Amino acid sequence: MNRRLPGRDGSWDYTMAPHNCYPYQPGEGGSIIGEGGQRWVSIAVGSDEEWRALCSVLGEGGLEDDPRFADVVSRWRHREEIDDIISAWTRGRTPEEVAETLQSAGVAAMPVLDGAALAQDPHLRERGALEKVEHPVIGSRLALGPPWRFSDTPAAIRRPSPCLGEHNSYVLGQLLGMPDGEIEGLVRDGVVA
Repeated sequence: MNRRLPGRDGSWDYTMAPHNCYPYQPGEGGSIIGEGGQRWVSIAVGSDEEWRALCSVLGEGGLEDDPRFADVVSRWRHREEIDDIISAWTRGRTPEEVAETLQSAGVAAMPVLDGAALAQDPHLRERGALEKVEHPVIGSRLALGPPWRFSDTPAAIRRPSPCLGEHNSYVLGQLLGMPDGEIEGLVRDGVVA
């Protein structure tokens, strides 16, 4: 509408700073490992209280009182400088250590995990985020469960994804009223599976 194409934002947020993924170099252990063995931890600060908690953990003298970072807007304007400070701090710690330390202080932080690590994450397992599903063709697989929780109508995966053409008779025959012979012709001609 405004004839401008947005550029890449990376992990930045439009209102929060810091809000990014920060590196840990040696690359030993469970989280996702990028080029050169680099691993990452995600950190998000959404309030002045969280900012003060982060400053306390970082141990950077005077950071909390620095006018460049005095409020949410100032921090957002100087987000690259903040990212440099945080990156220098995270490089010497594992993503798990960073997350545990910051979470204990009230700051949102989590290691960036690959698929295998997500499947083994204790928090996601406890929340039932992943459910085992039996599929008639590919067998047992973990699938993302519904993210919502209702007390009166619990959400769950009721069946696996359908096989190709599995519901053709129901959709074409029962819902659309096509005769069996016409459906068979569509299958024979390769129009439907």
